[in-house]
Amino acid sequence: MNTDDLSTETDKAIFYTAESYHHSLTLQFGLLASRCKNDNDYLEKANKLIQV
Repeated sequence: MNTDDLSTETDKAIFYTAESYHHSLTLQFGLLASRCKNDNDYLEKANKLIQV
């Protein structure tokens, strides 16, 4: 999947928030989408990325 496949809610929640911290963080979340099957999978992996 790519970032265009994310729901509007997920897109806003992740990317707008990440961008408010640092552009590089936004890029990391964007790259993560290519390894996910759907929104739920993306959110689970994003949560793990945050906890690292």
